[in-house]
Amino acid sequence: MSTPNDDNLVPVDDAEQQLVAYLDGELSDDERIVVEARLADDYDYRQRLQRLERAWDMLDSLPRMEASGSFVHTTVEMISLAASQELETIQDRRKSSTWRVLTITLAASLIAAVAGFAWVNYSATSENQKLLTELPLIENMDRYQKVDEVEFLEQLRKEGLFVSEVDDGV
Repeated sequence: MSTPNDDNLVPVDDAEQQLVAYLDGELSDDERIVVEARLADDYDYRQRLQRLERAWDMLDSLPRMEASGSFVHTTVEMISLAASQELETIQDRRKSSTWRVLTITLAASLIAAVAGFAWVNYSATSENQKLLTELPLIENMDRYQKVDEVEFLEQLRKEGLFVSEVDDGV
């Protein structure tokens, strides 16, 4: 494993991470036993541990700096600001998502309504068109029922008694 890519940092291998964890007291008993066994057998491994211990000791010799109250206050404000901005971003995404869902639902409903209207309009129009085509027949139905034979009506048509009607090719 290595640390994040940064030009000033040197990649850290697993052995070094294990040694750092050993110095920090972060290893389990089993891991600690493995590291101590390797330290007893491996000279280079011991040298790496000693270098890390010297670095730790040098860090301890550096003067301690206490953060000022304004630094703490500023840091807390920055964290608070970052958290509030993140919360706003999440809320904006949620609002955007809600509007997107509402828009899609509205569009789908509108499309369904238009399709339903068109289908009903087509169905009703075709039925009405059929009725309009047969309107002369329907209007004269009472007269036609009084005639016993169709041949009689054909003879009347040939004689021109139905001149006001459109010739339907019969």
